[in-house]
Amino acid sequence: MPACGPAPAKRAVNQAEDLQGLHTGMDSVCGLHHHAHAHNAETAADSLGGVNTAAPKEANT
Repeated sequence: MPACGPAPAKRAVNQAEDLQGLHTGMDSVCGLHHHAHAHNAETAADSLGGVNTAAPKEANT
């Protein structure tokens, strides 16, 4: 497929999402997410607040 087709379509979708506030919302959530990790790093044993990251993988097998 020629690049002149999908590229403008992707740009149009991204612009529509930006107009709906997607980028602003993601920035806000990302900041809160990092704040939670920083808080856990200061108050708990690790930045994940004691959550075992291997547990979801083991549960799905």
